[in-house]
Amino acid sequence: MTQYVRWRQCLLLVVMMLWALPLRAEETTETVGPAPGERLQFNLSWMGIPGGRAEMRYTKPEADTYSIETTLDSIGAVRFMYLVEDRLEANGMVTPQGLLSRTYLKLQNEGSRNRRTDYFFNRDLQQVLITINNGHPKRFDEMGPDVNDPITAWYALRFHNDVRPGAILNMPILDGTKRYVADVFIGEQERMATPLGFFDVLPVRPQLEHSDLFRHQGNLVVYVTNDARRMPVRVEAKVKVGSVVADLVSYDDGKGGHQEIQLEKR
Repeated sequence: MTQYVRWRQCLLLVVMMLWALPLRAEETTETVGPAPGERLQFNLSWMGIPGGRAEMRYTKPEADTYSIETTLDSIGAVRFMYLVEDRLEANGMVTPQGLLSRTYLKLQNEGSRNRRTDYFFNRDLQQVLITINNGHPKRFDEMGPDVNDPITAWYALRFHNDVRPGAILNMPILDGTKRYVADVFIGEQERMATPLGFFDVLPVRPQLEHSDLFRHQGNLVVYVTNDARRMPVRVEAKVKVGSVVADLVSYDDGKGGHQEIQLEKR
């Protein structure tokens, strides 16, 4: 069963990284970042073996609010041996300073384990209340005015304007009950072949600590398109045994652009 638990950890790691790190389009006047209605779908594999699927949706219920919904499911033999049906949801405010978390929900259905974790960000008091399975909330103080849940943190970076090859950005993040600032390194542009064709991408390398959610054992790279969409097309994560890869296989960018793998008809 240990290998299937490791699969669950790998899937969670990759799906969290898919919340697209930033990437600024060169010489463009188009608004950068995800557009409301954006939907991304990924296939996940471990050492070439299919193991999971992830889907992410970004919406704006109102002009000054956002909602990010994510689902993660194991597939094939992995699902037969170890069921994973997880859902993550982040909601918050759209401000001149960027996205700021208000609530963050983790619903984890993994094997025989079912767990609900709720986060509430009190911005005025710089506190976070964390409740597990509707129990008594625990309070964490001195969180800082700009700390975000993991999903919001990644989406906030997609809207960042000061991004270029060689740049280093900072990402304040609350992971589990631990707050820290992750450094994010932007690499040089590359031409990459993906299941959806070729894209000009920038490799983005976040330096994340070991914690509740991020459990990679080595290098972690997110490849994002070098255009205003800042869309992730691949994630490569080194783990204790081998590596996990997530490939974008379908998207609707919320701006009229969409694409998906075309299966050969027989």
